[in-house]
Amino acid sequence: MATLKKHIKHLLFYLEGLYASRKTYVSCPICKHSYSHFYTYNARKNALCFHCRSLERDRSLHIFLEKRTDIFSRPNVKLLHFAPEISLYPVLKRSVTIDYVTADLSVTLNNYLQVVPDYVMSVTDIKFDDNTFDYLICNHVLDDVDDDAKALNEFYRVLKRGGTAILSVPLNLNLAETIEFDESPEKIAWKKNMNISFENKRYYGTDVKARMEKAGFDVKHLTAAVLVEDMEKQGLRTQDVIYVCFKK
Repeated sequence: MATLKKHIKHLLFYLEGLYASRKTYVSCPICKHSYSHFYTYNARKNALCFHCRSLERDRSLHIFLEKRTDIFSRPNVKLLHFAPEISLYPVLKRSVTIDYVTADLSVTLNNYLQVVPDYVMSVTDIKFDDNTFDYLICNHVLDDVDDDAKALNEFYRVLKRGGTAILSVPLNLNLAETIEFDESPEKIAWKKNMNISFENKRYYGTDVKARMEKAGFDVKHLTAAVLVEDMEKQGLRTQDVIYVCFKK
């Protein structure tokens, strides 16, 4: 029954995409396909691209990589990508300038939005030598990690001097201090009311920048509004902040 429901859901997704392709109100910057709207995902309208299955944060990141980095033009760029998104993976994988390595803690993934990684490893214990990578990408993973400080230290360690970690997390821009979850009834009820996943260990506030700086990074942050003029056209959100972390 569960498999049948899954097939029906995918069929409805496909049919809605066919219908939406008749008009061109929104356009995905990754796959270049246009639609009347993007698919509603987790109650978020205009979220998921029908073709490449990019979410809002994926599209923001792709625009950033193209406009604000040399990752597609500089030769022999070594890139480590944790929890690789299915929309971004083919773009990065086929680039002739990038030595592309993917990793994740588990291969039991949401295969609708992610791909199987090259290496199985945790962000808190990265099995690569110091000063190995020019770039590191990690989106919406730190909130699931028991010790995010250890993960940030690992990111800093495996990057070359002058390297860049490009990070994003579930973020509330109106929250000054990150909320750490425990097993107390109050925190469990809070997560339930806020519709936050069971596995999430924390809900980040704007102090996440200070956490990254504590690992040694020089940190800048960008919103979609800085990257493009027409956010609605490409299905972007202001709360999807990209943290650009430079290793000094």
